[in-house]
Amino acid sequence: SSANVYDRRLAENRVTPDAERFMSVLFAHDSVTIYGYHRLIRDLAGLNADQFLSDLRLRFDVTQIKKVDVKKNAVPALEKGEDMHVIHLYLESNWYELTRKADENADAIERLDVSVLQNLVLDDMLAIFDPRGDPRISFVGGIVPLADVIKDVDSGEFSAAFIMQPVTAQQVIDVADAGLIMPPKSTWFEPKLLSGMVIHEIH
Repeated sequence: SSANVYDRRLAENRVTPDAERFMSVLFAHDSVTIYGYHRLIRDLAGLNADQFLSDLRLRFDVTQIKKVDVKKNAVPALEKGEDMHVIHLYLESNWYELTRKADENADAIERLDVSVLQNLVLDDMLAIFDPRGDPRISFVGGIVPLADVIKDVDSGEFSAAFIMQPVTAQQVIDVADAGLIMPPKSTWFEPKLLSGMVIHEIH
């Protein structure tokens, strides 16, 4: 909720305590498109590609994908289902689908793909514990074509890209209803409120 966001920004010293206001905008859930939020990884923490894939196979079922339309902004899931986590990986010019059965006892946050990626890969394998501040990770909104995402991997600037499936509106609602906060960089919403569209006059 916007109240939760305000409290978080206040705790982070990102709003003035006496402002007492935080701009928010409401959309009907069926008028909003939610995209994934992709992760670019600068290095594999000393692992080569084969070692990295081997470690991933201890945590996921890993399937290589022969062809991906990089003009699109998402990779269609080969394995679908509400009880399945699906994450795509671009590594050394190859595409992979990572799948893992969801834990039915997990809370609304832990049921998200971004949480599974953070816990099992970024934390456990790559020691990226603070995705907001670690320079080894960068984020790309899911509205961007895949070709633009992976070019930074092909150039060598980054070692890998994780392409995330979009969360559903119901997942966002479930997190809010549980009084929880979505993980950082887990949703890219469209439409967005234009900068400067709303101005508060200061006297």
